[in-house]
Amino acid sequence: MNGNWMWHELNTPDVHRAQTFYGHLFGWGVTEMPMPSGMYYLFQKDGQGHGGLIQTGGPGLENEPTRWLVYLTTDDVDRDHARIADLGGKALTHVMEVPGTGRWFLAEDPTGAQFALMQPYPQPETAKPAKAAKPKAKAKPKAKPAAKKVELKPKQPAKAKKPLAKASAKAKPMKAAIKAARKTAGLKAGTRARRDLAASKARDAALKGRSQRNMKR
Repeated sequence: MNGNWMWHELNTPDVHRAQTFYGHLFGWGVTEMPMPSGMYYLFQKDGQGHGGLIQTGGPGLENEPTRWLVYLTTDDVDRDHARIADLGGKALTHVMEVPGTGRWFLAEDPTGAQFALMQPYPQPETAKPAKAAKPKAKAKPKAKPAAKKVELKPKQPAKAKKPLAKASAKAKPMKAAIKAARKTAGLKAGTRARRDLAASKARDAALKGRSQRNMKR
């Protein structure tokens, strides 16, 4: 983490000329960002930041030279601020804070080149999109038990049934004929009996009449 190139910004007394120049050179646009110390400008292109832009000559920046200032990272800004003089450099400012970004100070190396040293604040990790859950594998259908072979016995031919219905149908007219014959025979017998009775009565009447005539003689 120590010594990484983190950011750079242009300090200039004429931000409008700088905007026009870098806009034509690189196609950079500028976004204004109000700060407590004054307006801060952000060079951007395609939604990405490419550096900062500061107007010098204002309060606190009267002696600020025109330059591109690079920001290098450190993991302990207070330690480096305390020891930079022992290493031959200079701490040109005290440790300052950029809210939401980190703590920093302006330094100078032994050759007179100026740079900023910053300890960035930990940034929250961007949550990775959850992977779509894989669909559960469908359970394989259980194998059905093999069907047992059943030997079919040949069916016995059905025995022919006696035609009861036909016999019954034939018996009906025969019974009717016998009944009619009996009835006829009965009628004939009755008629004959009545005829015999009538003849017997007639004979008795004749014999009785003849007997009466003989007695009168």
